[in-house]
Amino acid sequence: MDQDCYKTLIGSAVAEFKEKGSRFIAFTASVETRAGAEQLIADIRDQYDDATHHCYAYRIHQQTGLIAKSDDDGEPSGTAGRPILHVIESKELTNVLIVVTRYFGGTKLGMGGLMHAYSTAAALVLDSATIITRFHTDSVCIKCTYPQLNPVLKNVEAFHVSIQNAEYGEKVVLKAVIRKRDTRSFIQSIIDQTGGQVRPSMEFV
Repeated sequence: MDQDCYKTLIGSAVAEFKEKGSRFIAFTASVETRAGAEQLIADIRDQYDDATHHCYAYRIHQQTGLIAKSDDDGEPSGTAGRPILHVIESKELTNVLIVVTRYFGGTKLGMGGLMHAYSTAAALVLDSATIITRFHTDSVCIKCTYPQLNPVLKNVEAFHVSIQNAEYGEKVVLKAVIRKRDTRSFIQSIIDQTGGQVRPSMEFV
């Protein structure tokens, strides 16, 4: 996968199957932060508070790089969380959480059986989800006077920049999102076309 883009999900999905009496409910969703993933995990624990296990894995892109976490939640080490994470990685997905909730059915599955069951649940729920390709982006703040706005907007259009917020006071303040690979060129183009009078910033003020 190109480092400029990544595959993720739209929304969420749920899938379920049974193995030797045990019921496996798999949930997946797109997540942007570790905190967001942990909150969803907590919500699922609350929703199925009588379940035996809530095993999960997530993979999230941050400014410092990819983070990945998995948890067996009481199942034998390596039989649940890691197989779930492997399914996410095998499909090259990012910013994705999968939680597999298990209701024990009375028959032990063994190490191999557990690994198969959790990976199957993860694969099933991803088959039910909508996978899309997104681009890594940067947030840029542009402050300019009204006479300077025209060249700024020409660059916004040329670089296919998305304006998230616009404030029109004594000056115009635009909060924009741009594809990461184009950020430097976009900023430099505005600087050049305004004679250095407008210098977009990577930090919002």
